Amino acid sequence: MARSSPASGRSSFLIAAATCVITLPAFGQASQPATAQPAAPAGAADSGLQEIIVTAQRRTENLQKSSLAIQVLDQDALSRAGVAQARDLNEVVPGLQIAFGGNETQTFIRGIGDFSSTGFGQSAVAFNTNGVYIADQASVGPIFYDTARVEVLKGPQGTLYGRNATAGAINVIANPPADAFGGYVTAEGGNYGLQRYVAAINAPLTDTLSVRAAGQYVGRDGYLSDGTDDDQQKGGRFQVLWKPMEGFSALLVADYEHLGGVGPGAVLLPRQPGTGPFTGAINPINNAALLAAADVPPFLVATPGSGPRPTPVDSTGLNQDGHRSDTQRNLSGEFNYDLGFATLTFIPALRTSTDTYFGYEPGFPFGDIENVREESYELRLAKDSSIVKWVGGVYFFDDHQSINQFATISVFVPSLNTQLDDALVTKSYAGFGQATVSIADPFRLIGGLRYTHEEKTLDGTRTQVPLGPDIVTPLNSSVDFNAVNFKAGVEYDLTDINMLYATVSTGFKAGGFNTFQTQNGISNVYQPEKLTDYEVGMRNRFFDNHLQLNVEAFYWKDKDSQQSHLGYDPAGNLQFETLNAASANIYGVDFDVQVKPADADTLSLVLEYLHTRFENFDYAIPTANYSAASVGCTASTSTTVAGYTNIDCSGKPLPRAPDWSGTAAYQHVFDVHAGTLTAGLDANFASRRYLAVDYIPVERAPSYVRENATLTYTAPGNRWSLTAYGRNLSNRVVYTGGVEQALAPGIFYSNIDAPRTYGGRVTVNF
Repeated sequence: MARSSPASGRSSFLIAAATCVITLPAFGQASQPATAQPAAPAGAADSGLQEIIVTAQRRTENLQKSSLAIQVLDQDALSRAGVAQARDLNEVVPGLQIAFGGNETQTFIRGIGDFSSTGFGQSAVAFNTNGVYIADQASVGPIFYDTARVEVLKGPQGTLYGRNATAGAINVIANPPADAFGGYVTAEGGNYGLQRYVAAINAPLTDTLSVRAAGQYVGRDGYLSDGTDDDQQKGGRFQVLWKPMEGFSALLVADYEHLGGVGPGAVLLPRQPGTGPFTGAINPINNAALLAAADVPPFLVATPGSGPRPTPVDSTGLNQDGHRSDTQRNLSGEFNYDLGFATLTFIPALRTSTDTYFGYEPGFPFGDIENVREESYELRLAKDSSIVKWVGGVYFFDDHQSINQFATISVFVPSLNTQLDDALVTKSYAGFGQATVSIADPFRLIGGLRYTHEEKTLDGTRTQVPLGPDIVTPLNSSVDFNAVNFKAGVEYDLTDINMLYATVSTGFKAGGFNTFQTQNGISNVYQPEKLTDYEVGMRNRFFDNHLQLNVEAFYWKDKDSQQSHLGYDPAGNLQFETLNAASANIYGVDFDVQVKPADADTLSLVLEYLHTRFENFDYAIPTANYSAASVGCTASTSTTVAGYTNIDCSGKPLPRAPDWSGTAAYQHVFDVHAGTLTAGLDANFASRRYLAVDYIPVERAPSYVRENATLTYTAPGNRWSLTAYGRNLSNRVVYTGGVEQALAPGIFYSNIDAPRTYGGRVTVNF
């Protein structure tokens, strides 16, 4: 199948960018994302809690005036929490659960996500960097440096963000170029051999041209005994902002990121005698337990750390003990033109990545090589006035993925050892609009609509790798999807700092393909997931902005929920399968309380209660592959397809959805010799939750509380600062995701968050 090359994609990007500059002679200023204002230092005027400015609705607005379900982390909050990669957000955002499936990032909000291990999966949470959507979930890790803020939106964002934002969106917004010279250098060290260096410099070259360059290097040893769960990343970003005249701006961004090292790892559950909580998968005791639990003769099982591996993958240079090498190169632009009646914005983007991974996270040798080219274009008009705030536009997304993947489940069972060589092409077209209209001074109506048409094509082969000749099965499928999403709501201002709101919104996650042939009446196509969200809430400030109380109640109705698990295809071959659960119900309440009793003190509590249940979730597997120990749901002989067992998980909670989760924090600022000393204590916690949809006992992770502490001295004039920190002080064991071993019912390989860490950081500003 013919596919466009990265070079052709780059050419079309440059042509589009040049066309925009040539055809738009008089543009408005570039939208520069504002950051949350820092807390006032001790001794300053008693100003209470500060405003937080967001751009999540494609316009600049005060968070307290917005009806969005959103949590915002500014640069200081990200630094205190040590956010260097996506899964670090687990510690600061209740209701968010991030883990790994092989090399892919798995992101869940309120139980809705994607349990994927290859690029064929699709996140239900849309990651965006500087307004550009990232489809490749292996590429979201190394983007958290020189960051102005991260916006975590909860609930479907189908109108403004479109496809694959069923559960929400995470917007990572870099610090933009500014018109003043400055910068900083940060050096950090800690246990597990941590070294992290971040630097940025901002320079106005002329009155109309500014540039900003930023980069980072991270090196850290693995948390697990086999060296996995390390962090080896480096990256750089260069931005140019040009404002040649009033009403025009052009922002160009180029960045490069690389992830290396061993990569994500896993621990075996139930934990075996003689092992610790951070004993990795490659361990003789764990392998002995795996072989003892196998429901086939033990000599047929390929254990972590063993081979063989298919020859085509050996040439990549992957070592036997695990390896990751992901490289991303990205170009994007943002052009703004003030037309008078509205502002025209054009955002072209080209993202390319080469991702290579080999490891044992599923409990057997697993490798994945992916080449991805993503091209997107968004053109929109927007206008804000005292009566109406509106935005409308069109969007095009073109994604080409080539995937070479292998799994060595057994040394001697050919049907279990597979290799995929496939190409997936996705094209998505959309038109959208949303408006907020003031009917009377305190009362506003919200309305939005988006239409999406999507085309997907799968072209490739699935190869079984026995000891004899390969068995090659062609995989060729195509499918189209259409979706209409909407948002409607009301906002009412009780006072200038107190408001009520109610909204209803929808979103969809596109369907896709499983990598087997349609047979026995079972299709290889899974359908789009659709979610409807009903919300009522209030945002309040009291006592001259010294107390904030925001409350949001929500009810989600999830239809055709996409759920994935390691199972078997209709021919009895091992398959990482995605299927549709008919329906699920999700409801709960979010509380956000912040108190500033004095200038030097700030207390906060963010708490979420969540109730989730599958209303209807059943599927069938070949009876020959069924084991009562492998599934914790009701099983019965299928009445529709001979030779199949029906699995009914109706009534079960959704995975990675704790009933209770939250964060609590206290911060005090001391005056010290004209500088400040800031002491902070915080904790994050979650109740029990299932990690996957097999519902076996070991998949139910225990509750936890993690405590963290920071101490920062800031010199007068913020010339430099010195920080000491400790995280997860009680060394809690926190499981985040994983997969049941294919041949050993009851054995689960789980991701795990960081143990106790500590270190220090120095930052010099200039």
